[in-house]
This record gives sequence, structure tokens and C-alpha cells, in this order.
Amino acid sequence: MERLSETTFMVFTVKDILVHKRTPFQEVLICKVEEFGKTLFIDRQLQSTEIDQEIYHSALVYPAMQLAKKEAEVLVIGGGEGATIERALSLGAKKVTMVDIDQELVELCKKNLPEFHRGSFDDLRVTLYFKDGFDFIKTTGHKYDVIICDLPDPYRQSLSEGLYSTEFYQSAFNVLQDNGVLVTQAGSPWFRRENFERVGENLRVVFKQVVSYQKWVPSYGSAWGFYLALKKPLEESVINNALKSTIESKSVFL
Repeated sequence: MERLSETTFMVFTVKDILVHKRTPFQEVLICKVEEFGKTLFIDRQLQSTEIDQEIYHSALVYPAMQLAKKEAEVLVIGGGEGATIERALSLGAKKVTMVDIDQELVELCKKNLPEFHRGSFDDLRVTLYFKDGFDFIKTTGHKYDVIICDLPDPYRQSLSEGLYSTEFYQSAFNVLQDNGVLVTQAGSPWFRRENFERVGENLRVVFKQVVSYQKWVPSYGSAWGFYLALKKPLEESVINNALKSTIESKSVFL
């Protein structure tokens, strides 16, 4: 059962459990769900499914990669199942660094969710770090063209709570190239509007230009919200062009 709000729920029928265990950081369930195929739950909250994960991950990754320079260097914070780095590689990333705190989760996904990562963990362009994303971004001396935050939802008390803060966004701003872009998922604007808007407010404290957009994800039961944050402002037409081929709803400029 997935709680979308205090009064609205989605119920999934589980056909087969592939993995159910607690790592040092969280409870992980990888199972097969009626109509959605292989599905990843973390702390009993749905993360992504075999049938529609590409909708979510394309919406997360594609616009930022379109706005970045060719052969961009990409930093992924989170992204345990590997679909985010797979999307970035497929869109021409020169190098991808992925930072996830939970090594055991990544290993479970690598073994059980090949349909999601498609071998991307073994790509020579990928470097993995198993550590706290906030600590990494505060201490790395490297500069990135794109930072992608693929995290649990902002309204959940979780390991990723600090990764939606102004302090984190300032650290991210500092390690972006001059024309760099950050993208983050931000939960449901429909069911969790206050939390969604708070992410945008925190981003606008730091970044020159912040753009919100949405994409319907069937297994989430909602249009899902994302933010692009640009270190150097661009014309609205340029951003809309990056959005239009993957985003059904119109972007909102804030």
C-alpha cells in the first residue's frame, strides 16, 4: 500500500518477492507487482517499476542533458537502481559519477534489476562512491556539468532529507561548471504541494534560474514534479525546447 497523501492510497498486488531485507540504512523490497513488473520499494515506499521507470528517469535526466554541453561530466546523487546513470550514458555523458550511501542496496539492484540499469554499473565511464551525498559534494574538488538528484521524496523523513536543503544546493552550485545545471525530483505537486514548493524555494535561494516541470508516472498515481536549476540563466525558449520532447505538461518559470 502506497500512501499518496493523508487520505489517498494506491494498493499493489505482489506476485513474487525477489529480495526482502534490511540493509544498514533501510528496508529494501524487490518484487514483481501485477501490471508493473519488477518493482523496487524502499522503507515500504515505491521507488520505481519495470513498466514505467523509463518515463520517470527520462523526465529526470533528459532536459538537463539537453541543456548541458556535449560529452558532459555528470554527478548523480542517489540513483541506487542504476536507471539514472543508464539514462545519462545513453544521452552522451562523457563520465558519470554516482554517489549512494547504501552499497548493499546498489548490489541488490545490480543483481536483481538488470532491466533498469542495463549493465551501466560496469560501464568504464562510471565511477561509484558509497558515501553520504552531502559529504561528497562538500569535499569533492571536481567540477561537473550536470548534477542529478535521484532521491526519496522530500516529505519523507529519510536519509536524503538534507539533500533538499539550501546548504546542499549551495554546495552543489559551487561544484557546477559556469554553465552547469542541477535537476532534482521533488515529489507530487498534486498530493504534496507544500513540500514540492519548498524544494523550489530552497533552490531559488541559491540558483539564478529555477524551472519546474511535471510528468505523469502511472505507478506514482500522480503527475510528478521536477526542478531544473541553472547556474547561468538561459532564454525560456531554449529551456522549453529541452523539455518539449519528453514532458507532456508545460513548464512553469519561477
